[in-house]
Amino acid sequence: MTSGTCANCGTHLAGPYCHGCGQAEHASHPATLGHLFHELTHELLHVDGKIWRTVAALFTRPGALTREYWEGRRAAWIGPFRIFLIAAGLHAVAVPGIGPMNLQTLVQRMPDGSLDVSIGGGAERRRGVNGAVEVSQTDADAYAAKLRRAYLAVRYLAVPFFALAPLALYRRRQPYYAGQVVLAVHFYSFWYLVSVATSALPYRAGAPIGLAVSGLYLYLTLRRLFDERAVVRVAKAVVLYVVMIALETALALAAGLWVARSQA
Repeated sequence: MTSGTCANCGTHLAGPYCHGCGQAEHASHPATLGHLFHELTHELLHVDGKIWRTVAALFTRPGALTREYWEGRRAAWIGPFRIFLIAAGLHAVAVPGIGPMNLQTLVQRMPDGSLDVSIGGGAERRRGVNGAVEVSQTDADAYAAKLRRAYLAVRYLAVPFFALAPLALYRRRQPYYAGQVVLAVHFYSFWYLVSVATSALPYRAGAPIGLAVSGLYLYLTLRRLFDERAVVRVAKAVVLYVVMIALETALALAAGLWVARSQA
């Protein structure tokens, strides 16, 4: 191969990338230590730079990544689904509770021997109700692990279902469902990462902070994406906020019912 020919497909090179297969021109160079060092620095600066730039925009400029995607300016950013999978993966590893709301689980045994499982903020209020007694920590951990596995199987449904809400509210301004899915993906990526950050706090402090920050972020996202009166924007943000909480609660309860039926 000559230096002007793509080593991958043999196409004559007319620029830094092959127009036949897309391989970079420098990939056709001999595998010397200098070339290997160039590959290493290129990958670190290009890929990691995009990751940090994307994360910074996600946190500091609500709605900016969604607008960039809608308007076709995508090369400078990590794709929405990649950043979502990174955020969801970190959440699955770092957060002990269920979902981005970090819902807590209380497992008790009733006097008749049946299990009473409470999920969410109301769990503490059911402690000891009607003679219920908490199960051992080992049994509680085993149940929580099953619940987490069940939730992981359904949690991704939140994104496409949530996207239906902004589609209904902003159909004239963003009529494509796929565009609203991108909005939902970016929002849930932020919500997952906020949940990771607040999970280190006590639940009674971390959960409200996470919900408050996410609600504000949702409002700021709408402000960047849609030009409308503030009072209308607030009302729509409240609607979306209620939808997001209802969806996460429903998915957690569905996971709980799934586990309960499997143990019946």
